[in-house]
Amino acid sequence: MSQIPGSNLPPESAGANPAMVRRRPASVQLRAGGTGPDVQSLMDPANQSLADALKITYRIIQLAMLGLVVAYAASGFQSVKLTETGVRINLGRAESETLPAGFAMSLPTPMGEVVKIDTSAVSLDMERSFFQALSEENLRKPPSELENFGKMRLDPLADGQNLTGDLGIAHSRWRVQYQRASNKVLEYIRNVNPEDEEKIVNRAVMRGVVFASSAVSIDEFLKAQPDPDRKGPLPLVELAAKEHAQQLLDEMKTGIVITNLDMEARTPPLALRRDFAQVDASKQDARREAEAAEQERSTRLSTTAGDAAPMLLSLISTYDAQLAKEDTSGADATLKLINDMLDGRPVTVDGQVSPRIKGLAATTISDAEQYRSAIVSKAATDAQLYGAKLAIYRGNPRLLVSGEWQTAFSSMMAGNNRPAIWWAPVGQPIDLWLNTDPELAKQREMAALQDRTRKINEREAKDMSKARNNEFLTPTREMKE
Repeated sequence: MSQIPGSNLPPESAGANPAMVRRRPASVQLRAGGTGPDVQSLMDPANQSLADALKITYRIIQLAMLGLVVAYAASGFQSVKLTETGVRINLGRAESETLPAGFAMSLPTPMGEVVKIDTSAVSLDMERSFFQALSEENLRKPPSELENFGKMRLDPLADGQNLTGDLGIAHSRWRVQYQRASNKVLEYIRNVNPEDEEKIVNRAVMRGVVFASSAVSIDEFLKAQPDPDRKGPLPLVELAAKEHAQQLLDEMKTGIVITNLDMEARTPPLALRRDFAQVDASKQDARREAEAAEQERSTRLSTTAGDAAPMLLSLISTYDAQLAKEDTSGADATLKLINDMLDGRPVTVDGQVSPRIKGLAATTISDAEQYRSAIVSKAATDAQLYGAKLAIYRGNPRLLVSGEWQTAFSSMMAGNNRPAIWWAPVGQPIDLWLNTDPELAKQREMAALQDRTRKINEREAKDMSKARNNEFLTPTREMKE
């Protein structure tokens, strides 16, 4: 009897006792090498079902893989909108031509892609760059409502400001509109990080505004009008800032074009707005006074000499300048032209014939000529009377003297200024020392002055009335001619 290895049982106990073993009925009986029709009929439907399932699964996997391949290939087709410009990139290299709006094709990612750049206008507000630091609620208020927030000291780290060419300080708010140029998309893609785009535009515009502000004075910056002492045209701040900023963007090859740059608000320092307004009011008053004075000057010149006033003033100025230069011959020639104009004769200056002098000048000249004629006539009459009296005196002096005394005495007694003396004769000689009564002399002098003033006022009123009604008198010489 053999012993089971690893067992301490005796060899005789290795075998099972048939009497001690229970057996249950067999459910399946296996026969070695069984190939009967029953076994084959049971295995064929299962194998066929498994084969069909595997075949269907394989087809589904093939279709899924084909779909993925098609989807991957179709990922290279993209749509470019009307407001966009596309650039095809194949194997990491951008093509030199841009893609128009519509469908565009490229190699699938990562071998290629279609980069789309929005070329529509972009608006950027620059409210803090050149304005005093304010809270959000006051940031958009007009400068006229922010005077109480002004401060005399500005912090260059927090408060923005414009420094003008005359070292003046102002504040301004700007709005810039720009777009990515469709013909410069390649430059934009190569040189601009979209996250830094607004910062680049902001810095370029700030530099342009600084450059443009330094070329004007504080008044020119605030009023957009040239100063009286400016030589040459006034550069428009907005246009100069836009040109300088665009030049900087072009030098950086950003592909960005500034389409519009507006200064939405401009103001002096908020703490000094009232002072600037007072200065402007004073300038406006001075301008009104100057305009009123110029209007009065023009009216007086027209009233005095009519249309000939400008030419006459020009000749007088020339005459004064020639006298200052001691140009005697030129001054005499100019004085002759002036006298000819005053006498009513036509004068040609720089190819222009002088108009006839009218107004108060013509009236004064006419009165002067009449006065001169009256004086000459009176002098001639006095000369004739003197000659006649001289002849009488030589023939009979006593007769002439007696007649003259009688004439003088009658004239004296006929006047209202003769003194009255009451004297009773007492048979004794009397000496009289006669002086004019000071009170009577004062009254007579005041009456004479009042009469003279009245005549002058009447004459001036008459002359002004003639000037207003354009009733000008012509010179006497022309009347005689």
